[in-house]
Amino acid sequence: MLSTSQNRINSKILAQAFIAQCFTNKRGQDNKVDIATAMKIWSESEFSDKLQDGSTGLYLNGSAYVYELFKEWQQENSKS
Repeated sequence: MLSTSQNRINSKILAQAFIAQCFTNKRGQDNKVDIATAMKIWSESEFSDKLQDGSTGLYLNGSAYVYELFKEWQQENSKS
């Protein structure tokens, strides 16, 4: 039987994986790129690190919301 902390960790990992998958699909549709390219964009971004950082709480939000945050973050960072 898993402990409460192990259940939380498993839930967090599943939520992160789900958001990454949804991001990849949405990014592929928006930018007309294949899934592999969309996944590379996601995995190489600093934003994906924020999703994996439990202290940000991003994994607690819906995938559409996180995707919109990513687009805003990307626009802000491309101006620099």
